[in-house]
Amino acid sequence: MGYCVGPVSFMKGFDAFAGVIKSGGKTRRAAKMVILNTGHPDILEFINSKANEEKESVVLLDNGYAARGRRGVFIDLFPKRESQRARDDEFMLAVANDGDWTTRAIVTGNL
Repeated sequence: MGYCVGPVSFMKGFDAFAGVIKSGGKTRRAAKMVILNTGHPDILEFINSKANEEKESVVLLDNGYAARGRRGVFIDLFPKRESQRARDDEFMLAVANDGDWTTRAIVTGNL
């Protein structure tokens, strides 16, 4: 039986694809939106992926790595060309009330 790498791994690949697409042949890069069902087992990894990459960039800068590009080292980290969405009313209420949230298996729907 195989192991699925999960949606965040695919997001990294699509981020790389978006990095080589230029709007109108100029320097403006592509943008993308990534949406994940809040019941997905990888929802926390998905939500934290952008913040984790930004923390890594701060560590790199604090340790002497030279910033590159207009916005510095952030340009070289994933995910940089996307807007992430993980939202539904029940999920947001659980977050606001520090409540519990249950994810489900994708194929079977089991808890």
